[in-house]
Parts: sequence; structure tokens; C-alpha cells
Amino acid sequence: WQGSELPVAVNPKTQDAVYRVIGRPGVVLIAEGSPTRVQRLLNEERIKVQRVVPNITVTRLVVGDGTEKTIKLKAINRSLAKLKPALTRAEVTAVANRLNSLDSGYGVPKGMDPNRVRPDHKAIRGR
Repeated sequence: WQGSELPVAVNPKTQDAVYRVIGRPGVVLIAEGSPTRVQRLLNEERIKVQRVVPNITVTRLVVGDGTEKTIKLKAINRSLAKLKPALTRAEVTAVANRLNSLDSGYGVPKGMDPNRVRPDHKAIRGR
């Protein structure tokens, strides 16, 4: 399995997040949050993935408290192991490379660069 610790989609208002993992069964989108709230984030990310790699299976999992439409966090490994392999190892690497090019990151924040700020010499001397 190949993935990252950073989410690929985040709703800043509700703190819901979607993570992407690539493995032999295809692409798995793992959402964290309420099942009804994360559906829009999951659908948007699924469309992005299928635009880049159209013939790959996209599976969606929602992590929660283990109720009807969610799975518990400790059961993720088990649910990922149940998925049937559809890709070879070389295809997994190729798909991962294509999807990594999709990530543009969060960019540079606006405002002044805190690393380039000049110190206020009057404040240092106590005036």
C-alpha cells in the first residue's frame, strides 16, 4: 500500500478529511467524519481520481464509531485485506506516480514570510 499522512481533501469548517491509499485492489479513499457530511468530499475526490486513471477501481471507506455505514479505526487493516487484488505491483507504482502528480499541495500562504522578517532593534533594546 502507498499513501501519505496528509489528507488529499479537507473541509476546514467541519474538519472532515479524505485520505487516498493505492494498493493492489486499486485506489481506496478513506474518509474521516460523519458519513453524510463526507459524501460530497468522497465524490469530488473519486471524480478527480477517475479523471487521471479511468480504468482503476475506486473503493470508499468511512471511518467512524462502527455504526451502519462506518467502520472502526482499528478495523481498517482488516477491511483493506478483504479487497480483491486487481493490479500488479508495477501497475500500482504507475498509478501512484500519476496520482502524486495530481497533488498540488496547499501552496504558499499569503502575507509576509516569517523567516524573512527583520527584527525590531528598538524593541530589542527596550524602548
